[in-house]
Amino acid sequence: MRYAAAIMAVGAALTIAGPALAEWDPGDGHKMHYPQLPDPQGWGVMVGDPWILADDWTCGKSGSVSEIHFWFSVQGDGAYDWFNINVWIHENIPDPDGPGPGFSKPGDCLWSGHFESENDEFTVRSYGSGEQGFYDPVFGDVYASDHFGILQANIVDIPDPFVQTEGQTYWLALSLWGEDEGHNLVPFAWKTSLYGFEDAAVYDAFGGGWSPLFDPGDPFPTEQLDLAFVIAPEPVTLSLLALGGLALLRRKRGRRA
Repeated sequence: MRYAAAIMAVGAALTIAGPALAEWDPGDGHKMHYPQLPDPQGWGVMVGDPWILADDWTCGKSGSVSEIHFWFSVQGDGAYDWFNINVWIHENIPDPDGPGPGFSKPGDCLWSGHFESENDEFTVRSYGSGEQGFYDPVFGDVYASDHFGILQANIVDIPDPFVQTEGQTYWLALSLWGEDEGHNLVPFAWKTSLYGFEDAAVYDAFGGGWSPLFDPGDPFPTEQLDLAFVIAPEPVTLSLLALGGLALLRRKRGRRA
């Protein structure tokens, strides 16, 4: 009976721990220069095939990129029925001229992944709110005070993840694609960040090449935009919790013997 109770306790711990591992909160671990948290009064920048956005990070600890978290929104706080996330990790091409009119950008693609909401391959939660604008950099459309909701997407336990090297700079590129219940395409947006890092984030559409992102509310577009995301370390996995539970059972068995 004692063993059965202990096994049930381990199972309960696994059940409780499972969902918590899928989300990231400020103060949790990360494997990049610093987390780029969302700006509640910033912009949602249109991101969806063929609108691809990318931002750079510097690896803070070598190892697998097993968790990617980013913040996004929907134009006009619209609803979605399902959506997919395409992810690419690129090498970094630094600005050859240093500070000035040039900019760094993604180079060769090093890794890619495809994740579907209908297959529960990531989770989404409401993260906060603030008065935000919606910006389409491809056609130049700007909608001030467009929406309020901020959502967090959590991709964890990534199969066959990319392995990064401490001190190296990489680019995270994203594209979202989905529909609402009426089978209309949903205009998703990647949230801008409170914190900038090195050069501006970039966008590409229709394979025309990368261009830097600047604040469309600036009459002289010189203030760069950076995007909200965090590369996180591997969580304490359920398998490790299970091993801990089995170790507890062994200790109890030894004492009884």
